Amino acid sequence: MLAEMGDHTFRLGHVARDSYESLLLSETLLDHLSDSMPEGAPMCGDCPFLPYCGADPIFHRATQGDGVGHKAFSDFCKKQMGVLRHLLGLLEDDARAREVLMGWVEP
Repeated sequence: MLAEMGDHTFRLGHVARDSYESLLLSETLLDHLSDSMPEGAPMCGDCPFLPYCGADPIFHRATQGDGVGHKAFSDFCKKQMGVLRHLLGLLEDDARAREVLMGWVEP
């Protein structure tokens, strides 16, 4: 969708002209992989939800102009924290919900 709007930031190359190796080792891909590591993102390293969260470089590029984004203004971050707070609340306060949720993670 970004490319349709003229933003070709995530273009890696052309599969018919570029080798598999050149696509996977391109600076473009490596830069975007770096943006997808929340451990190094400002505000993420101190967040208690970090182990359960993730990153969305495409969303942040579209909404904030760069792949990392400013987490204080990130709707992605607000959504993730809201979902995680809700799940933790269910685990703490609702025995039936806890039983269902724990059934998903226990063999």
